[in-house]
Amino acid sequence: MSISCLHRWVAVILFCITSFGGYFSMDILSPLQSQLMVDVGIDEVYFLGLHTAYNWSYCIFSLLGGPLLSRITTRTGGILFSLTSFFGAGLVWMGSMIRNYWLIIIGRIFSGSGLCNCITARNCATQFFFEGTKEMSLAFGFGMSFSRVGSVLNLFFSPFLASLLGYKMMLMISFIICGVSVVASIFYFCVEKKAEGIKVNSSGKTNRASAENKMRLKDLLQFPIQFWLLVFVTPFCYSTVNCVVAVIVDFLKTEFDVSSFTAGLYSSIIYLVSLVGCSISGAVADYFGCRLTLLLLSAIFLCAFISFLALSNVLPVIPLVFGGLSYSIYASLIWSFVPIILPSHCAATGNALLSFSSSFVSGILSLVIGAIIREMGYRSALMTTLITSSLCFLLVLVMKWIDKGNKSALDALNLRCYKKVVDN
Repeated sequence: MSISCLHRWVAVILFCITSFGGYFSMDILSPLQSQLMVDVGIDEVYFLGLHTAYNWSYCIFSLLGGPLLSRITTRTGGILFSLTSFFGAGLVWMGSMIRNYWLIIIGRIFSGSGLCNCITARNCATQFFFEGTKEMSLAFGFGMSFSRVGSVLNLFFSPFLASLLGYKMMLMISFIICGVSVVASIFYFCVEKKAEGIKVNSSGKTNRASAENKMRLKDLLQFPIQFWLLVFVTPFCYSTVNCVVAVIVDFLKTEFDVSSFTAGLYSSIIYLVSLVGCSISGAVADYFGCRLTLLLLSAIFLCAFISFLALSNVLPVIPLVFGGLSYSIYASLIWSFVPIILPSHCAATGNALLSFSSSFVSGILSLVIGAIIREMGYRSALMTTLITSSLCFLLVLVMKWIDKGNKSALDALNLRCYKKVVDN
């Protein structure tokens, strides 16, 4: 007896809801930037320091979450990490109520540590249910699409609702949504428990219970060069997108003199496109393959998007679509490389290393961008992100060159073709 298709997709949806609150609380501050800065009494550097605190906690605790998930079940990790995000969102709300910047910082640290490990757990859950199927990239893409609904709702509705209700009410709503994610993690616990029982009954054992399949430190020495290149590709793409999203609302308001609602509407295009694009690009990769070719296309779109923002004086509606396409392709593919490249018992650590690298660079870049905005303006800051997006493009080219000498294993037509190359 095998896990049914319905069972697999219900599990993925539940875990997407589990990480939904974390994504919502992560992006909630960007559309509330102006109100929060005035009310708490901070400038752009201190505001982007909130993103830095989030990214660095995300960075540090992601290294702990991977090995932890290798020793506890994903279902237990989901409850633990969603509770951490819930607590962090509550501290951010309380900090805004008493106008205490440092309490907000502490809340962001808890939120970052919760979400980073929720994402790692979600990727492990997706691999647990879809490993060996031809729907794996689609499942990863769907997970990113569903989870990013929180980001779209933030950028689309939060500026308007904040003008009516106040930014503090929006932070309270973020706290409540994180509570809903905790409830979803409890339901997921039951769903995965049943699925694990099905696997035990059909195979007589479970990989998670096998001592020989636990990750060991020396296994890091066996990770292939393609994975370590991914560790560098990931932060340059993620940090570029995250920094642009963090300042895009105020950039549009300042440079193009649009209202908060209009700026939020335009800035939501990136994630709005990714809602559909992640699933579509994942399905394309599953059916046609060419994963590295698609990743290279994503890097090209990202460079074009940033170049237009930095150098053009035209309202960047179409470039924002390209930004969304770039993010869609990247997000649906980058995490699906991990179970293809690494053994299953190393997947949690591999996901954690990717999360660590992306958050570490994002944290540093956020501080740099904040300082450049204060001293030189938004255009100069965007030129800095153009450098990181160009580095992403060059590293993907190196990956493709190495893969070509390796019988194009990662660029194979589909997952089954890749497994045949590895077996040979």
